Amino acid sequence: EPVNRVVLNLAPATIGGALLMTFTGTLIFASGATRYIDSPSFQVKMVFYLFAFITQCVVYLIALRKREKDRRLSPLWMVLGGLALLLWFGVGIAGRAIAFI
Repeated sequence: EPVNRVVLNLAPATIGGALLMTFTGTLIFASGATRYIDSPSFQVKMVFYLFAFITQCVVYLIALRKREKDRRLSPLWMVLGGLALLLWFGVGIAGRAIAFI
């Protein structure tokens, strides 16, 4: 399948997951905002989250502009995919570090 079709087919699950993650994260933050706001791990997590979210939006914008017949994974897709993966792992690792730091 062309890259843009795969991205667009997965869009509902990706957007739904991002909304669910943001909503539940907001509830958890609200339960201990004063404790989280001063945590260096939380601050790093939010930076990773911001850049991961921006990267995800860039992927969708590029996918919408791609031609339907483009089946090759260009170096741009590989870089964006690797960057998104690293950023989302960073969000998870920094989130776990909140409990330890």
